[in-house]
Amino acid sequence: MDDERLVGIIPQVAEVKGFLGMSTDFMTLVVTNRRLILAEQPSEMNDQHTDLEWKIEELIKEQETTWKEFMGSHDFSEAPWMKYWKMDPDSILAEEASNRCFTFQAIDDAVLEPYSDEGDHMDSIKIKAGGAYLDLSLPWGNGREAHKILAAVMNLSVVQGE
Repeated sequence: MDDERLVGIIPQVAEVKGFLGMSTDFMTLVVTNRRLILAEQPSEMNDQHTDLEWKIEELIKEQETTWKEFMGSHDFSEAPWMKYWKMDPDSILAEEASNRCFTFQAIDDAVLEPYSDEGDHMDSIKIKAGGAYLDLSLPWGNGREAHKILAAVMNLSVVQGE
């Protein structure tokens, strides 16, 4: 059997929970050749993301571009989530007690719903695994990159939203 290796990282994935999304969790979706790891952002990473978002907002204003266009063209090689490329999957999973994973064998269905200019929703990934159902939003508009990463390792349906 092949050793487990990282295939891709999808940053700023939001799992909306609770009444009106009051308990939304931001995490990084780490994709390996065997499983999906949902890595909760440690508090220092949340602070780094907040700082990064402020800088991005300023650059978008200066460049007079949209958020989605900017995100597609920006170099994130020094971003906080890049640390996962240097970690083995088990260490990523153990980093935070709330981190969890889904092996590809346990996933019953996975659907990517891309952003539509006609709709008001953002890119999202919906995953059914056993009794669990995850609805993950991609507020940074990185659905194309998520599709490329996920389609390389698992069956993924793509549907256009209403």
